[in-house]
Amino acid sequence: MRQNDANSHDDELDRRIREALRVETSAEHLARLERFWQRQVAVREPLADRWRVVAGAAGLAVSAMVLVGVSVLFSRHDSGMNGATARQSEPDDHMTPEEVTPDATEEIAEASPAPRVRRQETATSDPRAPTVYEQFIFAARAPRVMGEAPSSAVAAVAATPAPSPRATIDEIVDRLAADADADPGELADSSGLEWRTLEPSLLQELRTAADERRRAVVRLLAVRGTNRSIPDLLEASRQKDNRDDCLAAIEQIVGVERMAGLLVHTRDRSVRAAIVGRLFTADTDTAMRVYLSLIHDEATRAEALAVAGTVSGPSLERLLKLLMDEDKSVRLSAALVLGRANGPEITRALIELVTREASSSTDARIAKERSAEAWIALLQCRGEQAEEFFAHVQYRPKLLGPFNRAFAQLAVMTQ
Repeated sequence: MRQNDANSHDDELDRRIREALRVETSAEHLARLERFWQRQVAVREPLADRWRVVAGAAGLAVSAMVLVGVSVLFSRHDSGMNGATARQSEPDDHMTPEEVTPDATEEIAEASPAPRVRRQETATSDPRAPTVYEQFIFAARAPRVMGEAPSSAVAAVAATPAPSPRATIDEIVDRLAADADADPGELADSSGLEWRTLEPSLLQELRTAADERRRAVVRLLAVRGTNRSIPDLLEASRQKDNRDDCLAAIEQIVGVERMAGLLVHTRDRSVRAAIVGRLFTADTDTAMRVYLSLIHDEATRAEALAVAGTVSGPSLERLLKLLMDEDKSVRLSAALVLGRANGPEITRALIELVTREASSSTDARIAKERSAEAWIALLQCRGEQAEEFFAHVQYRPKLLGPFNRAFAQLAVMTQ
């Protein structure tokens, strides 16, 4: 019968092992459950020791009361005897329980109430059903608690050492390198490593890893990197194959609006051009204003204008809107960009803008201020459409005045 019970126990344990192996485990989980069972054993053993101590103390108390009662009975019974006989009959203070007669022991024991010991209950949390993984661990731990040897499969799991941080990082990088759709943020969080431990190791890996692993490291830095990662990412972006990924990671760390501040940290022309290009093509008003600030700065104007090869869609709409901005430096920078980009779409939009401003405004001063930068942009446009409009302006006084002023201002700017 015991053999059948043992077989059923092994079958149940094997079933739980199979169920537990279907869930994702880690050495940290095993260590946590190991500590849990150690605490459970530590709670049970002191409690059993306390019961033994209390039982022993209760026995000693009963024995002491028996001795006192017997000594009183003997002293009363032998009060008329001589002193020597009385001293021999009287029990001394160190009498043992064996020296007391059985009848007297029973009499005193019945008359003396036994000490009441209150059992201490340990505080536990609200009960809940164990998970499949916990059932597996509890079953694995049960033989040890009962003094039996665990099965070989459970012993192998318990003996597996916790992986080192370096091994954990290598595993994460390998998984990202093999799976382009894996979520780097989830993998970083599931590792259990603090970022102050993870980031330095990733930066070291960035300097030495091969292509696929390097891209995986950059993906991790993009979602969990700090300002500490920026110098290494900038350095890695000097290689053409890494440039887009590294700059995208930096943009995710600092935000596109702060990308212009990186220009002072690199002298590589290709990297600088890529940074300016990301500002120009970013789909936000703030990024466009930051880009125009580079146009306004003479030290970076040439680099900024070099990336304005084509302007269309949302970028064109933003630049046309910024031609009417309250800040004159913003308006002028937008005009320079539109003129540099050129093209039929831009020319047509600028012609419509200056014509509408000239015909809708009754105040010549307001018309001049609002359309001056638009005229500067238009004068830089080239092509048949622009030439035909300039010929038409010669016969329209409302257009000729702003045209001449813009022409003179542009000549001063280009000297």
